[in-house]
This record gives sequence, structure tokens and C-alpha cells, in this order.
Amino acid sequence: SVFFFNDTATTEIYTRSIVGSVRCVQETVSTQSTWGYNHQMVSKSTGDKETAIKRLSKEVDEMDEHPVKFVNCYPISTKEKKADLFNWTGKITKLSGTPYDGAVIKFKMHFPDDYPFSPPIIVFEPPLYHPMVAQRGDHEGLICLDVLVVSKWETSVMVPKILSDLVNVVSHPDEKGEVCPEISKEFKDNKAAFLAKCVEWSKKNQQEKTNEVINSTKFT
Repeated sequence: SVFFFNDTATTEIYTRSIVGSVRCVQETVSTQSTWGYNHQMVSKSTGDKETAIKRLSKEVDEMDEHPVKFVNCYPISTKEKKADLFNWTGKITKLSGTPYDGAVIKFKMHFPDDYPFSPPIIVFEPPLYHPMVAQRGDHEGLICLDVLVVSKWETSVMVPKILSDLVNVVSHPDEKGEVCPEISKEFKDNKAAFLAKCVEWSKKNQQEKTNEVINSTKFT
């Protein structure tokens, strides 16, 4: 598959960051334990790439049949105008009544070669101002969802379920988020300041740039 990160090494760091521990990632001073995750690639099976391709093709059909409210997400297109099933691009919109009302929240989702035996990862670009989203460093934009932690991952979980959980977590930030302790503390101690920053973030990301084209197979 074609990685959407700058290089393979970076992709491996992102992939490893989502596995190993039941706890959500925590930023620390030490670069060796930046995420609180065991930096050892873990998989529940040695699934092959062909299995992943068949499953992901089914996932695309599942998204057509059961679209997730507020989300538009499909595989990106390659230079050959074919769908890259391992790399998806998406956006969350129309979250009225939430701190991100009016925002266009963009993200990318990468599936490993042994999917569905290992979970995908989701990265916001730009990083969403949220307690569960990393704001800086090599893991900037990465969100931690319980459903994607390898200890809890179930091969029966499909993309609509993942995206539904994603929308729920984005729409309901709380102080329990451990990915960004600073934002979590701000939410707990000064919610007004947190909401003001969310509004500011949403205004900056309210509309897509006119010269920007999202290259995906079914984006509308």
C-alpha cells in the first residue's frame, strides 16, 4: 500500500503507537515512551495482504449501504485512478450543538497489510483541538479510540462502527482524555477557555480552501 506519511519509518512509528496497551496514549518528556504504548508491533494474526484487500473492498460497499451520519470517508485515488484501499481520506461536518459547530474536520485513516487482524489508525490534519488528539511531535493529529486499541480490537468491527465511535468521541470531549493532558486539564479547570479555543479552531477550519482538491474515489 501507499503510505500517506512522508516515509516508511514515520508510518511505522504511527502504527506502533496504536498498539500494545489498553491505556490511551500519554505524552511524556521521554521520546522512548512518548505514547505510553509498547513500541513493539503487535498483531493478533499473520493475515496476508490479499485477505485485507478483500475485506477492505467489502468495507467500501458497507459504507455505501450504511453511511455514517456527519462523515464522508472513502479510499484515496492513486495516480492510476485506482482506489488505494489501505489509505482513506475523510471529513466530519455539521456537528451542530458541539464545540466544533461549523467546522470541516479532516482526517486520514491507514489500514495495515494484515487488516482486519490489526486495527487501522486515524490522524487528523490539521490536529483537532481535543483532549484525545495529540497536538505536537511525531504523533501530531493522532487520536486514540478504545475500539482501535489492539487489546480490545475485534476483527468483526467494520469501518462504519469505527467512524461512528470517532464522531461520538469528537462530539463529546471530556477531562478523561489522556492523549493531551494540557487540554484535558483545561477542559476540567477552565471549560470556557477550552470552548473558546474550539470555536477559534472551528472558524479556522470552517471551509475548505478553494484551491484544495480532496482526491478520493467517492468524495462529494
